[in-house]
Amino acid sequence: MLLVLQGDCEREKINVAVIVPGSLIQYNPYPINLDMTLSGIDIAVQSERVRQYLPNYELVVDYTDSECSLTIGPVRAMEFVMRQSVHVFLGPVCDYAAAPVARYTRYWNIPMLSAGTMSDHFGRKDEFFLVRMMSSYSHMKTTMADILEYYHFKHVAMLTDDEPMDQNRRICALEINAIWSELYDVRGYPEPYYQDFDQYSFEKENYSSMLLDASKHARVCLLVSFIAHAVAASYEIRIGAMITEPGHFHVSDNLNIDLMYPYVKPMIAPGIDIAVEKVRNDRNLLTDANISVAYVDSECSNHASMIRAVELMGNIKGLGVEAFFGPACEYAAAPVARFASHWQIPILTTGAKAQTFGHKTQKEYEMITRAHPPHIKMAEAFVEVLQYFNWKRIAVLHQDDGTRPFRDCWFFNAALLAAMTAAGIEYPDEKRYETFSEYSPTEADHDYSELLKTMVIPQAR
Repeated sequence: MLLVLQGDCEREKINVAVIVPGSLIQYNPYPINLDMTLSGIDIAVQSERVRQYLPNYELVVDYTDSECSLTIGPVRAMEFVMRQSVHVFLGPVCDYAAAPVARYTRYWNIPMLSAGTMSDHFGRKDEFFLVRMMSSYSHMKTTMADILEYYHFKHVAMLTDDEPMDQNRRICALEINAIWSELYDVRGYPEPYYQDFDQYSFEKENYSSMLLDASKHARVCLLVSFIAHAVAASYEIRIGAMITEPGHFHVSDNLNIDLMYPYVKPMIAPGIDIAVEKVRNDRNLLTDANISVAYVDSECSNHASMIRAVELMGNIKGLGVEAFFGPACEYAAAPVARFASHWQIPILTTGAKAQTFGHKTQKEYEMITRAHPPHIKMAEAFVEVLQYFNWKRIAVLHQDDGTRPFRDCWFFNAALLAAMTAAGIEYPDEKRYETFSEYSPTEADHDYSELLKTMVIPQAR
């Protein structure tokens, strides 16, 4: 946001009054509060562009809490005007707090900018002296009415969360009333069915009865409900990091391939710790969140990973975890991803690159997000090369002994089969397909030239 004001050369300061809800408003319906606003305004004030446009002025910014209140909001604005020369107001954003201030600013002849005030009423420029930085409910109501009109839906029911005694939470009613007015008053629809409810009431609402009653009046039901953005108490985010410890890739006394697997704990844990610390220190991310990470060893094993996942869900203060980091090995990730889908807990992994994990329509893997390109992407790129050079006779030679806990080459080969089949390219038969055990202790000196001579050269180019 760039605010350009002009004044006489003698004025050295521009006083900016910021009136937004505090961080501890229990039911703040707007995604704007002091914590989120401070850094953005400070960056704008100190930016080079502001200094270029206002070289002779200093921007002095003062903040206060509107409490999203019809009473407190205008009182805070009056206090600013009384104790200093205010040149511009940023906020309030809550509709009920902003309405009287936007009327006073016309009398004071002070501009007001707001990222809230989305109600239709603020469009009356003869009454409200403000500039809105966000879209208004006018756009939403016409969009919704156009959709209903396009599909010839005439009978509409509206259910909204509304507590008339709580001004902060009337945002849902303001939204639904704008749509109601557009349909009934402007477009001549039959009067929509309307019912409000209070989701925070101590008396339990009978939602089933409410929906059943609405179904008798309409075939389209618009439900508008409120979600609180900020609460006073801090909260915990518990993460279960299922990272493989070194020692599970031991081949023989003379051969240990731990360092050849990129996702063992010594390589992954420092990055997770740095990221968590950065989030903790960033005031704009997960405010008031207490993030904890519990590391467990998946052993790159489907058996061990299942046990560790269940332990994480039951042993951390009996509360479970909100997210899983890992496992990365395919065989370990598969059962955990299925459990996560059942528990509806996100799982983020740098592995699980087998193409099966990409089948999001299958409920068993719907909660997994992979932070590394899957094998199918590399296979599709390989097929593009084959098609570009018009290569038809292909031989496949890859490392796999079937006993190691990670089998990236084997899973890539499965992806290659799928990509070649989809492109109409014949996959190699048994004469042009061979595996070898690179890390076998009994085959320390492989004669790869013999494999090339007997299998690749006669069968493929």
